Amino acid sequence: MLDTAALIVLAFATFLTGLSAGLFFAYACSVMLALRSMPDRVFIDAMQRINSAIVNPWFLSVYIGSAFFIVVAVALVAISGAVGPAVAAGVALLMYATTMVITGRVNIPLNVELEAADPEDNAAHLRSARAHFEPRWVRFNLVRTATACAAAAALCLALALA
Repeated sequence: MLDTAALIVLAFATFLTGLSAGLFFAYACSVMLALRSMPDRVFIDAMQRINSAIVNPWFLSVYIGSAFFIVVAVALVAISGAVGPAVAAGVALLMYATTMVITGRVNIPLNVELEAADPEDNAAHLRSARAHFEPRWVRFNLVRTATACAAAAALCLALALA
């Protein structure tokens, strides 16, 4: 049985991780689908604006807070000796760390590269910039959506086993 502090931290980690997973899912099932049909100029301009807007305290608190609270939850659950919840929380940590690695190594660098594109460039340059960005960004967003959802599910399991 977990103590109250461990349960609260585990619940908060679950909540924040669910928010992160939901954001990535929203991109996968709506934002990128809507932008897919946009002309290159509009697509690039919209993604540049989104990438700029998302770097804000709300998003960063949830995204980084998820990692922080998962780490603390793993420590508290492990200290408690509750093996099932500890294993599930450990899996969540691995999955969320994978989400962050994908974001840092693939999605963010692609965002930075796209930022260099000028929406006023000629059509061929815009087409090339988008072709370099969109398929890889979308593919890896799907992967990080899956890993973030797996992290959230593992945390739910940890709570259920607690």
